[in-house]
Amino acid sequence: MSLVLLSLMLLLDTVLSTHFRGGTISWKPLTGNTVEFKFKMGWSHGKGPGCTAAKIGQFVSTSFISDDPWKCVKGCGGTTYSRPTVGPVYYYCTGASQAEDWEQGQNSFNYTFPGLGPYTISYTGTQWRPLSYGHNGDWNLQTIVDLHQRSDTGRPNSSPITSNKPLFEVQFTCHHELKIPMVDPDGDNLKCRWAVGDECASVCKSVPVANLNQTSCTLVFTADNTNFVTNGWYAVAITIEDFPKSTITIGGNTFTPSDPISAIPVQMQQNNA
Repeated sequence: MSLVLLSLMLLLDTVLSTHFRGGTISWKPLTGNTVEFKFKMGWSHGKGPGCTAAKIGQFVSTSFISDDPWKCVKGCGGTTYSRPTVGPVYYYCTGASQAEDWEQGQNSFNYTFPGLGPYTISYTGTQWRPLSYGHNGDWNLQTIVDLHQRSDTGRPNSSPITSNKPLFEVQFTCHHELKIPMVDPDGDNLKCRWAVGDECASVCKSVPVANLNQTSCTLVFTADNTNFVTNGWYAVAITIEDFPKSTITIGGNTFTPSDPISAIPVQMQQNNA
């Protein structure tokens, strides 16, 4: 089985945890300085908010070791230990398998910022589910919200969106092309790339010999004995960015068609069965 986990993160406040399987978050402005956030997450079974096969469609909020909330870690004030809470990490259950050891869910929340920003929103912790390649370390889901108006639309930017679910299966010994769906509410051009630095925390390019088509956002690899371990687990961190179709300004800053406006990282965990 292979798990594909989406996320946008940075390495900041770290809490003790295990068996994270990834997630993603996107956002859009509403009225005033209020923003709607939507996120997805995956965990090992019983290690998250409490999703089970019997609870599909239900809201689950069982306390767990990594239920520290989404926080504003830059731009909102506060210290390392008192950063403003933006929203909860509990979710509506969308899938679970005790036999395959996973659960996943999604949720949304609104938050009103004190100004136009930019603000950095993050959910972070440590440990990924044990990996066969790379490090079993920190995760960080992160996005940056800027509510200044775009000169082309007269309204704030919205982040890219992916409908990718946190968990996927792939078959060992086969060639795979995993296309990550992505859309942009503003009609901007979209590209994806390998996440770097704080974006990917401990899982920067942790899938051996995988190639990434940046335009179609397709991950290409062959899960064979040469580069992969049977029943091994691998994590992938990808960032999706939106680019204006013509030169615009946002909050006094100029963005050309080569300059990304915002980003949502995508982190994937893969198990070769």
